[in-house]
This record gives sequence, C-alpha cells and structure tokens, in this order.
Amino acid sequence: WTFGARTQTSGHHHHTITPHHTTPHHKQPTSSSSKGRRPTPTMIAGARRQLISRAAGSRSGPFTFAHSAAQAARPSVGSASAFHHHAHQTERICRRRRIGLPVQERWSLHNSRQRGQRLSTATAASIDAQFSPLPFKRRVTADGRPRRARKLDVRSEAKLDALEDAKHHVERLRADLLSATENRSEGLREQLSVAEEAMNAAYSQAIKYTSRQSQDAHAIQTAVSLINDWTGRFIGGDIRNNDKGLNKKKMTRRVHEILRSLNGNNCTPDMNAATDSKDEMRTGMSPPSRKDYINILRAHSTSKALRKGEQCEALISRMMDVAVYSAHRYAESEDEDEREKLKRIVEESLPDSKVFALAIKCYAGSTPARIDLLKSIHDELCQATDGQIGSVDDPYVLFHCIKSIKTFNIAAMMTKGYDWLGRLHEFVVDPKNAGYFGNGGDTGESTPQSIDVTSAYVHVIRLSARLRDSSPGAASKARDVLDKMHEVYRLSNSGHERLGEASALPAVATADIRYNAYNLVLGLYRDSRNADDSFKALDLIERMIDPRASDSIGVPLPTIDSFVYTVLALGKMQDSAKAIEEAERLIDLLEVNERLGLGASVAVYNAYITLLNKVYHGQEILFDKAMATLATMDDKSKTYSSVKPDSETIALVMKACSISRHNDRGRILSVVSQLFNKLLDQEPNDNSHESLTDLIYFNKMKSIELYEPDADVKRERIETLFSEACQRGLVSAAVLSVLRGAVSAKDFELTVGKGRLPEHWTANCVGPRALYTDGSRGGEGKMVNRKGKSSSRIGKQKKAYAERARRAKERKAGKFFRTMT
Repeated sequence: WTFGARTQTSGHHHHTITPHHTTPHHKQPTSSSSKGRRPTPTMIAGARRQLISRAAGSRSGPFTFAHSAAQAARPSVGSASAFHHHAHQTERICRRRRIGLPVQERWSLHNSRQRGQRLSTATAASIDAQFSPLPFKRRVTADGRPRRARKLDVRSEAKLDALEDAKHHVERLRADLLSATENRSEGLREQLSVAEEAMNAAYSQAIKYTSRQSQDAHAIQTAVSLINDWTGRFIGGDIRNNDKGLNKKKMTRRVHEILRSLNGNNCTPDMNAATDSKDEMRTGMSPPSRKDYINILRAHSTSKALRKGEQCEALISRMMDVAVYSAHRYAESEDEDEREKLKRIVEESLPDSKVFALAIKCYAGSTPARIDLLKSIHDELCQATDGQIGSVDDPYVLFHCIKSIKTFNIAAMMTKGYDWLGRLHEFVVDPKNAGYFGNGGDTGESTPQSIDVTSAYVHVIRLSARLRDSSPGAASKARDVLDKMHEVYRLSNSGHERLGEASALPAVATADIRYNAYNLVLGLYRDSRNADDSFKALDLIERMIDPRASDSIGVPLPTIDSFVYTVLALGKMQDSAKAIEEAERLIDLLEVNERLGLGASVAVYNAYITLLNKVYHGQEILFDKAMATLATMDDKSKTYSSVKPDSETIALVMKACSISRHNDRGRILSVVSQLFNKLLDQEPNDNSHESLTDLIYFNKMKSIELYEPDADVKRERIETLFSEACQRGLVSAAVLSVLRGAVSAKDFELTVGKGRLPEHWTANCVGPRALYTDGSRGGEGKMVNRKGKSSSRIGKQKKAYAERARRAKERKAGKFFRTMT
C-alpha cells in the first residue's frame, strides 16, 4: 500500500490510499513456513509496523490522516473482500497512531468483522470501548517534533498493539458465543478460553514493558490502567482507586475472611450471588500475577512521581480485592479443577514481603507514619498466614525500612533504626534461615538467591556519623555495625556451619565492605571526646594496612582520608609524645608501603600540623616542629608534586607561629610576613583570592595582635589588612573579631558600620561567616531593611502584627476612657 497523488476535497489536502494489486487479502499466497499457522498477536503487531513504515512518508496532520484513512474504508473502493481488507488496514493505522475514527466508520469495521451480522448495542459498545486511546504515547521535543524512539518505546507500543488485537479477538468470540447455537457453543467456548489465555499473556507483556520506563509518568499510568482493566475483567466490575489508603484492621479482617473461605466456613451476602452468563464465559481468564504488580511497584519506587506511595497502597488493596473475590468463588465452586485453580490464584494474589518492601521504598525519607503502618500490616499478615507470604523479619522489608530513615537526630528514629538493623542481622546470620530465598521465600523461584545488605549497614553508620559528638556512644555503635558487616561477609563466603559441616544452603545475605564504611567510623573516632577512641582508630587502620592479620579478611585498603582521620583522632591521647610518634609512623607507612599505592599527600601533612597545634599549644617547640614539617614538605615536593604546600598548609603554619608563645617576637613576625607575602605574590590583582583565604588573613592579624609591641603600629597594620580582606571578600567572623579587639568601639563602628555587612565583604570566605557587624548570623531584632532590598515576607508580617497590636491597645484605652467618663 502506498500513498497516491494529492486531491482537493472541501479545501483540505489529503492523501488517498491505493493498492498495488487487486488480489483479495484472503487469497494472498503464503509461504511454506507460515502456511497453516495461526497468526499470534506479536506477528500481527509486526505486520502493522511494516504497514506504518510504508505510510511514514505522510506529512499531513492527524485529522487529515484519519480522514483519508476513513475515505479508504468506504465501500466505493472496490468489492466486499477489498472493503474488509481496507477496513482492517485502516483500523490498524488509526490505532497505531492513537487516532479515533468516527462512530459510523467504527460500526462498519465491527460489522465487517462479524461477516455482515448486526451486533447488539451492548456488544457494539463493549467492542467500541477497546478503541479508546491509551494514556501512554511517545513524548515530543520542545519544538513539537516526535522524540526519537528508544528501544523500550518501540517494544511498549508493539506490546500495546498486540494487547488491543487480543482484546478485540476475545470480545468478538464472546459476541459470537452469545448468538451461537448449542452445537457451536462448545467449540466457541474452547476458542474463547484459548483467546483469554493469550490476552492474559498480552496484558502481562504490555505491563512489563510499559512499567520499565520508570521515568515516564504516562507509561507508568498506562501500566496502572492496564492492571486495573485486567482486574476488572477478571472480577467482572469496574475497579476504582482507593484514595483512603490501607487500614490495618481492615486488611487483617480481609485476610481472616479469605482463610475462612478457603476452609469452607464463610458466607458473605454480597459475594455469594450465583454466577451469571459472563462468569461462564470467562473460562480462561486469570487475574494479574504477583510479578505483574511487582513490575509496577518497582517502577513507582524508582520514579520521581508525586504521591507514589499512595498509588502503591492502592495496588496492594487491588491485590486483596482479587484474593477476596477468588476465595469466595472457591467456597462456592464444586468443580475440583476450578477450586484448585482459584486456590492458586488466592495464594498468588496475596501481597507478599517483597510487595510491602517496594511500597515502603516509595515512602522513603518522607512519611514515617505510613512506613510504620505498612510494616505493622505486613507483620499482621505474616502471622495470620503462618508465614506463607514471608517472615515477620523478612530481609527485604527490614532493608527498605532501614533505608527509609532520613536522620538520627530524632531519638525515636534512631531507636527504630538500631532495632530494625538488629533484627535484620539476627535473621541473616541465623543458620535456620539459610536458603530462605532458595526454598521459595518471597520470590517463588527455585534458583538460590541472596540479598545484598551492604547499603543498609552503611546507611546506619552514615546516620550515626552525622551525629558527630552530639550523641554519646555513636562511635562505638557504628563500630558494632561494622563488625556485624564482617560477620555477614564471613557467612556469605564460608556458609553456615551446622554440626561441624558447612551448610549446602546459600546464605540469606551478602555484604561488600568498602573503604567508605571504615572512613565513616574513623571520622567518628576523630570527632569523639573519648581518649580510648584514639587507640581504637589505630587498631582499625592497622587492620586495613596489614593483610596478615587474622581479622583482615574482607577488609578494604585504606585511603588518604583514612590516614587523615586517624592522625586527627590521635589528638585526644593524653600522652602527647606517643601521639606524635604514632602520627609520624603512619606517615612513614603511607610513603613506604607500595601495596597501598597512595604515596605522600599534602592532606596527611596538614592533619599532622593540626595535631601539632593541638598537642603543643602554647609551647615553643611547636614553632620548630611546624617549620621543620614545612621544610620537609618543600624538599619532598621537588620529587612528589602531591606534597607541595597549599594555602591550608601555610595557614596552619602561621597559626602554629601565633599560638607557640615564642620568646623571639621579631622572628615570629618575620616568618609570618614571609609566608603571607609568598601567597600575596601569587595573586594577579588586588581583588583576587586564588591563594589567599580568610584563614590566612586571620592568622596574619592574630600574630600582629599578639607579637607587635607598638599599639599604634598594631592598629594601623590590622586596619590595613582588614581593608584588603574587604576588597577580596575574605571578611569572616574571626577576621571581624580581631579588628574589634584591636580598635576602639567608636573606630570599629566608623570602619565597619552598624547592621548587616555588605555581601561582597564575605563572598569568598571558607571559614565561619558573619552576616552582621557584631559577628552573628542573625537573631532577635536583626530583621532590618537593607538599602536597595525589598523587605521580606517575615518583616511584613511583623509590621502587620505590630500595627494590629497598636490598634488593639488604642481600642482598649478608648473603652477604658469611656467607662470612666
């Protein structure tokens, strides 16, 4: 089929379709390979794609294309067989492009399919509903052109087209069965059963491929509408969304109702009606499987859609609807084969642990109350079904519950996090649970499976690390979690031991321990105030360095951050000489040990100078140690560029000079000036800040404040440095405090002003930044109107409140005056 010449009709240009040949469609020669084969939905979809690719040369709009396609379907084209052929091809083209035909054209198409038999109004309406366009379609670019098709787009559209063909075929067989005689009804019923099974497979494939496009909201909504339509066909009614969400008591009550129906002890009025003719016709219909629901739930969990948790709850409610309906039909049926089928449907329709885990994942970090509700409903269902849908401590559910926690700053969340992790760890290391997924578990597969719990353990360690030293014992708790990770790792590699022999069943969980978990624990040791944590940090990094240690199996190699955190953690040792000795030993190991593959690093030397400033604070030896370290770094930088001193190194050395309390003040000032001028020469202009930082200016000003004997010279030099810092945008809270201590209050106000600091003064600070001239970042009475800036909403609200209070006070005073007079 090709497009012919343009014709003028009613002022609109459109294409007409002309055939290459006049041979009727039903007499086309067939190849030997396809002779005698029934065309499957996939084959029909492939033929349609070929037709559309031939018609791709059309540039007309949707209305023009639909109109030309409708013209091609009219009886004037040719004989009756040609009419049927045109009708089918037109329908396929329009459905491919999601274009609706006029009602009269659809009637003609349906009548052609029925071989001239007139359909009833109800049957025609049911078939006509199958042509309604689906929500999913290929998106367009910003300029309105169709977006380039991806592999999933083409597959999804092909599966949707195959589903439409399967649905139409089922509806046509049902219409034939309604008007068939008793002799033909048995054969048509068998054909309908086969067609319904094919339609079930087409539904599953369409849901599978549309739900894979998790970043396309239209695709996910299409998958949801498909599963609702599928469920409605099985139940025999419309499916409505559940906007109220799940209810624990209702879900538990429905599960007990299902169990009573399976045991033959239940009879509910609304579900106990006799089956009608439609139920007799749905011989091959089956509801969506748990795998189909999981495909949509997984798409929701990975998407960025809003209110996706509520949609997941609606899907769980839909599964319970199917289970309840099937259970009541099981209680009513007397056919053993049908009862066995319905029992399998009930078992497959009950939401299992993985379904609840994916629903919990959709609520991660946003709604703790719904997570607790889903977890409690899951536990109730597991207890009611005696573990048929999973265990109460199922690893998938506990894993996603742990991952859903956003912070440990709330005591209740921290308690839940440690409790869930403890239950997860107890389950996965218990030998009785070995092969939990391999025996079926919540996957139903025979292949042994395990869950990787690494991210759950690391998530708890990370949340503990964010607490720093605000929570006592956070470092020890994180270290316990790290030790539990090693226990899971050993079990996953060696297996559970039973009666002295390794179990043949696979471990429930696996763990991949990486350096980030160790660095988080070392960071907690660095921030801890406990002196014993310094030795624990040394023990932990020794385990990472030495591969011959007995407990080093599965331990990752250290990184530069590992050495930095350990060196900083040594600052809490009471023996200062021991701390410096261990720090120097670690630096030597870092540079000498080739197995680590790291080499010398400026970050480790900066941590060492920080340790010197903390250990030797106020001692003259600090100046000598700091200068010796700087000289060592200059020598090694000639060979290793990674050791070259940076701005942070110079700032730390200048700080060591200022806090050493050295007796030779002239030498201190001279060294600090040399270091400052060295960085100043690297700046291209007076406003740049490539090498200089606010810490450099603070340490320079602090050294002048402490070691300059002349008060006038001190004030003048500090004011000059402050002026330079203002030009470079390096005025931090520390720089402002040095200026405040060096000048009088009047001079300070004349220099800085009163109120909010200019933004370009503090634009390039790396240290604590001040927003107001008193060194603060805000507070009571700081909502002042800035010149050239509009007042904020909070300021307007405060003004309105003050105005209302003033008026209320005036009314009260007036009322009191009238009462007195």
